[in-house]
Amino acid sequence: MAYPKTVKFVSLGVALIVVLVAAFAELLTFGVGRFYAPNMFSEEDAYFGSINAEQFASWQASPWFDEELGWNTPTISTSESKQNCLGNDISYSYEDESRGTSRFGIPAVAIFGDSYAFGDEVGDDSTPAAALERMIEAPVLNYGVRGFSPEQAVLKFERLVQKRMMPSVAVLIIAHENIRRVVNSFRPVLYSWTDVRFGLKPFVAGETLVTTPYPRDYDAFVQEAKRRFRQDFWARPRFSFPYSVSLFNAATSNAFYFNKIASRGLPPYSFEYGTENPLRIALSAAINRWRSSALAHGTKPFVLFVPGDPRDKGVAANYVALLNASAGQTFAFEFDDPDIDWRYYNLEPYACHPSPYGYERIASFIARKILTSPLLDR
Repeated sequence: MAYPKTVKFVSLGVALIVVLVAAFAELLTFGVGRFYAPNMFSEEDAYFGSINAEQFASWQASPWFDEELGWNTPTISTSESKQNCLGNDISYSYEDESRGTSRFGIPAVAIFGDSYAFGDEVGDDSTPAAALERMIEAPVLNYGVRGFSPEQAVLKFERLVQKRMMPSVAVLIIAHENIRRVVNSFRPVLYSWTDVRFGLKPFVAGETLVTTPYPRDYDAFVQEAKRRFRQDFWARPRFSFPYSVSLFNAATSNAFYFNKIASRGLPPYSFEYGTENPLRIALSAAINRWRSSALAHGTKPFVLFVPGDPRDKGVAANYVALLNASAGQTFAFEFDDPDIDWRYYNLEPYACHPSPYGYERIASFIARKILTSPLLDR
């Protein structure tokens, strides 16, 4: 009769051990998530704690808000002053969805893209467009926008060309990091520190450009933002019990894989550009639309990939070769400057946006390589 009693004690002991192991695992994963790697998890709660209906109304009334694109350079004539990463005050002037005032005459080139096209952290006379104007002695339109993604730039071009004549040449500048933005539907999911706090945006899913109406009121915005925090390509799980499950979901998320594993030991974005993956497929779709839209309206489209800093220089070179091979012509370029002094490319080495020198080297590449392209003779 002692046997069943022994079995009960053994079963109880095993159950206790399982409970203790599970409790230890939960305690361990709680410590990892709370103290060691909190950025593996969603920052949704912190985000919604930082916004309110009044801020949303102010955003919708601001000249930066754009119902179709998410945000844009102001359409009205306005200016602002902001400090750059060095603490220097920088003046920015805007008019008609562009930055700065181009010189008098017929525009020769239009530049589209993100802050590297816009010329962030430098004055109006030091942007790539301004530098290019001096080199070719002709007006250059600067349609770059801070924080933009390539598909937003394409939509902006398509809208502008319905209202006005575009120059015969348009250059889409793509910073290497932009490949991560194409699949992002809500900027705070990808970058929690962004100034574009209400940045719902178009995005590419697979090869399809997805656009949705911008919410009209704050409650509708909150519901849409919550959905995108959970469904965006870069979505991370909430840190909640059971913590071991949360940790597993975080470790198997797209955000963790691309940020921590994919290009480990390689220059940044090497995996994204070097393999056929959802990001590259989406970017190719945006570039194909850029080319077809521009050509349909009589504009010669080009694409220029530029590094954020010297660490990712050249990472898109093979991808550029594939794009050109697929198109049967050389329309895409990877920034390559054997004479550049990389110490001065950024305002601070390996930090901030390009310096006036860096932007000038980008403009010089456009003048030397793109504006001498045989495609312009056709």
